[in-house]
Amino acid sequence: MLDELIARGLPTHPNPRNIPHQTSKKRHTKEARIRAIREHEAGRSQAEICRQLNITAPPFYRWKKQLGMMTNSDAQRLRTLEKDNKELKQMVADLLLEKRVLKIALEKKL
Repeated sequence: MLDELIARGLPTHPNPRNIPHQTSKKRHTKEARIRAIREHEAGRSQAEICRQLNITAPPFYRWKKQLGMMTNSDAQRLRTLEKDNKELKQMVADLLLEKRVLKIALEKKL
């Protein structure tokens, strides 16, 4: 079968460009990012932290800019608020869809 694919000029493995884009999970949680920032503030070198987390300097400084004043409890609270916000947005979308369906049904009756 592999020989047939090669003979036809077809790829022998899936082309990643044809696969729909899937968002990847973040490798480091906000809590881990905050912990890394606190370690840096405590005196540990940025290079050592980056080596341990397998990242380069720019992401580390971006984390520091975004999460510098945040504590772990703040991060957990933010995660809860983001989850609640997502649920509310879904509810609004559902209600708007239901409203649109009812409006179309009402127009057809008249």
